[in-house]
Amino acid sequence: MKEPNAAVPLAGATAGELKVRLPQDPDPLNPNEDPDDPDPSMLWPAGQYTLWATFTFEKDLRVTNELAFSLAPIIVSIDALDKASLKINFNPMLRQGQKASLLIGNKEILPVSPVLPTYQLIFDASLVSSGDHPVRLRIDGVESQFIDLNSRPPTFIKRATFDANDPKSITVANIK
Repeated sequence: MKEPNAAVPLAGATAGELKVRLPQDPDPLNPNEDPDDPDPSMLWPAGQYTLWATFTFEKDLRVTNELAFSLAPIIVSIDALDKASLKINFNPMLRQGQKASLLIGNKEILPVSPVLPTYQLIFDASLVSSGDHPVRLRIDGVESQFIDLNSRPPTFIKRATFDANDPKSITVANIK
């Protein structure tokens, strides 16, 4: 188990709420390539996390229950390449030791020889069946959001259309 990241509560904490600022680099053993990134949330790797708070109450150290949460990758863009390949640009960066795959419809595809760390992966989608499929990126078991629940009716955010008669034909819809 990795050592937890500690954060001091920001001013204004109440009995029911406290706010903290995310540390700039959550993993000093696997540092971010761009320490000047203005958004620290992009520095935290996608994956599973556990959050808890420790505090002192009447001179006793207390620990809250743990809250598990997932930090999902965000697909920034999908581009069709030659030979039925897809280039996926995403945040936050994929780091050493993390596992990534692309889910297209009911197929899971592993990336083609990624060089880590990276914000971009290439996938060979030549075995995907014909049709219009939602596209999701999975990193360390957490999938990117693929449904826009704010639209009426809800719609898929990222889609790719494959034509079995022309295996080099991929149409990508970056809806959001």
